[in-house]
Amino acid sequence: MNHAATNDEIVVEPATAADSADALRMLLGRSPQASIDDILPEACLPGIADLESKAVPGLFCATNANDPQKIIGVIWARHAMPGVHSIWQAFCRPKSPVVESKLYEAIDNYLGSTPFRLARALADIESPFQSRLAQIGFSHQTDIVSRLWQPDAITTGWMPDGYSIHTLRPGQDDEFTQLMERTYQQSLDCPDLVKLLTAKDLLKFYRASTFATQSSFFLLYAESEPAGCLVLTDDMDNESLELTYMGVAPNHRGNGLGQLLVNFAKERAYNGLARRLVVAVDRTNEPAWKIYEDAEFATYSTQALMVRTGPSA
Repeated sequence: MNHAATNDEIVVEPATAADSADALRMLLGRSPQASIDDILPEACLPGIADLESKAVPGLFCATNANDPQKIIGVIWARHAMPGVHSIWQAFCRPKSPVVESKLYEAIDNYLGSTPFRLARALADIESPFQSRLAQIGFSHQTDIVSRLWQPDAITTGWMPDGYSIHTLRPGQDDEFTQLMERTYQQSLDCPDLVKLLTAKDLLKFYRASTFATQSSFFLLYAESEPAGCLVLTDDMDNESLELTYMGVAPNHRGNGLGQLLVNFAKERAYNGLARRLVVAVDRTNEPAWKIYEDAEFATYSTQALMVRTGPSA
């Protein structure tokens, strides 16, 4: 008869190159036979070589000292961008509060020894995951509301005279990141976090995503002046288009440009035959909330944004 593992029997260590793939399969809920090609996109890792030649940074495995070859729990502080970690909820097989506690303790120790700027996670409201994060120093920053629009028809003729939207061209990265930095000014979208994320890091992060291409980035011009920017990426289900980032420069706010960018995104989703256009919105960002309300986006989930700032913040 199997007995529940005691605290002393559980060993949590960084994943090795040999067990990283199996650990990610468990974390993502995939079968042990799932191919590396299948799990890489969802894990947002840059390439197969990262799983075959070296350990995945921030990935931790739990084993029982009596059977050290069998992984019974996994947790991940994924390196989203320099100095920024995204925490993935611990997964145990079988479910075990003792193993979970040890995994979150490992993440707490890992962050405590890392010169990071920001660690963040999305957790269901009042879920055990949210409680576990609170126990290791995370605070509830705001609520993030996921909304969607399902293409059935599209309004034409919405681009006013004097405005145009263009795909980002090679050599325009500086223009794009400078504009992004301007859109951060007086932003109501998670304003306490914006100061911890540089536009260059975000652009690099978006570019590294499996779901982004060169045609994912757009600049909005008022006459010849950059006035807004937009990032659209394919979602991991291959049926959705995600409005990943949208911003308007302060001197162009109040002119309906946010709605214009959303209309452009809706048109791209419709013409690209996406089944839905999705976006995540800070619940306290009232101007953005109104834009998506007016654009007939429906709410389908709400999660708590949990945040822990580090010594490099």
